[in-house]
Amino acid sequence: IAWHDLFAKKIFYQRSQGRNAATGVVTWDPASLTEIAGGNADNESFVAIAASANAVHFAWEFGGTVKYRRLLKSGSSWTLEAQRNTTAANGRRDNCPDLAVFNDSEVHVISPAQLDYAYSLNAGATWSKEVLDPLKPVSGGVKYPSLAVDSKGAVHVVFTLTVRGGWPPGSGGHWKNIYLHRKRPLVASENGVSTGKWIEGHDTNANFAEWADLGAGETVKQTLSDWVEIQIDGQDNIHLGWHGTAISLAAGFDDAFYQTRPASGMGDANAWQRPLSLHGGSPQEQESFTPSIATDAQTGVAIPVIMYKALGLGSYNPTDSIPN
Repeated sequence: IAWHDLFAKKIFYQRSQGRNAATGVVTWDPASLTEIAGGNADNESFVAIAASANAVHFAWEFGGTVKYRRLLKSGSSWTLEAQRNTTAANGRRDNCPDLAVFNDSEVHVISPAQLDYAYSLNAGATWSKEVLDPLKPVSGGVKYPSLAVDSKGAVHVVFTLTVRGGWPPGSGGHWKNIYLHRKRPLVASENGVSTGKWIEGHDTNANFAEWADLGAGETVKQTLSDWVEIQIDGQDNIHLGWHGTAISLAAGFDDAFYQTRPASGMGDANAWQRPLSLHGGSPQEQESFTPSIATDAQTGVAIPVIMYKALGLGSYNPTDSIPN
């Protein structure tokens, strides 16, 4: 695990010693506690973490760009390697840049600022950067990009596109989930298609009327998607989680949703399935939001959902995990 210490302005990492099979209790190794940032962190240096076969990878924002560091395992020893600057610019947001890895050396990061995306094929020694903002299918602001890498090394990105308004309630706002996809950067081409080309860029809910734009003239109802996250399972099925207003049609009264895009082979995918409400709260009575997704090798997906009752009741209650 990794976390950001707001008051100390440091980033820490710790690993477990194992888990009791009978009780499920995890024991943490006190000797593994490591400070990652080396002084290059502030009160908004939120950290992302990913693991590969022999390494743990970290990304965070400091000094206007996304920083990267790798903790490499060799036998029974661990080495914290030099800190790297990915050169991806990062806007000040209340979340971290996102990070995904294909193997110990092939690393991808993305930041909210102008959809800055960067990848390294040599464990961070050098980086190639792209600005994905021009790939947006329509104009609008960007919130909380998330990325994942599939079993073939292809890169998948999803983010919230704030087309119009959204807050305060009654502004006729509309926010979308936008998905982008490219082939693995290491391969020059596949089936005659350059892997440097982003081959998809669309709204994942374009075919579902409940998520349609109600128009700038609508002064009460709004369809908003927010805080979208992506994961890809061992069979390359794509999983999304986010919160939005398809049920309530009112900003501030969100429900958590889950959506999948089954794989069809060769790193490509079939159509997006209709989003599933994970809570089904009554309009303007309860809220569930920011689902966090984890996948396993058998394509199962568990989504813990945090809910709270509106109207001043205010206590936060995590639900049980919801299986695929």
